[in-house]
Amino acid sequence: MRLLALPWPALIILLAACGCGHGRRPDLEKEPTAPPRTPSVEFGGSVIRMADTKGRWTFEARSAAVKAQSSEGPFALSPADCTYVEKGKQPVRMRAESADVQKQAGRVTLRGSVVVTSDGWRLDADSVTYDLNTGKVVSPGRTKVTYSPETAQRSRPFGGGGAQR
Repeated sequence: MRLLALPWPALIILLAACGCGHGRRPDLEKEPTAPPRTPSVEFGGSVIRMADTKGRWTFEARSAAVKAQSSEGPFALSPADCTYVEKGKQPVRMRAESADVQKQAGRVTLRGSVVVTSDGWRLDADSVTYDLNTGKVVSPGRTKVTYSPETAQRSRPFGGGGAQR
């Protein structure tokens, strides 16, 4: 292998032309920009209400602390106390240490000591995602479901099919 001997002025010109040394490339001089910050909103002791546009269901979430990116959400509640009412059915009550409410998607994700009750049924779980439009509940991980006929009969309105007293 043979080395090419260049005089030092020629070496400096060659390095500068390649972008090495003190020469700067204009496209690299720009500072990287941070992504734009999304403003956030915090509420204390708030209630979030949602309703189906066709009048099939309503949803209400209460919390001592609510954080959101905007007044339209998504909302982060801590703790969460929620009620979902589908037309003609018993209310579904949900409690958890925290919840994320996505108004646009009609979805609620509850986390931490989740309890969901309705018409005698009780679901205890670590995490639950409730699709308000379909009524579908997904509970990955530890989940326990119990039924108490006594609670179901007491929760039904008079004449609603339960035992009348």
